[in-house]
Amino acid sequence: MTTRTLQASHRTERETSPVQAWEPTLDEMLAEPVVQLMMTVDGVQRGDVVALLCQARQRLRLPEVSR
Repeated sequence: MTTRTLQASHRTERETSPVQAWEPTLDEMLAEPVVQLMMTVDGVQRGDVVALLCQARQRLRLPEVSR
C-alpha cells in the first residue's frame, strides 16, 4: 500500500460523506482569516474565546469536547 492510499484509507466519515451536515471545529473557525480579522479589530485573543467556551461548558455541565 502506498502512502497516498494509506492516507486515503484513514479518512474520517466527515471527509467522505458529503451528504451529512459538516460542522467546523473550534480550531477551524478560529483559523478563518475573517474571524482572525474581527478578533484583531475587537481586541480578542484566541485564549479569550477558548476560556469563554470552557466557562460556558462548565456552567452547562456538558462533557468536554476535543478542540
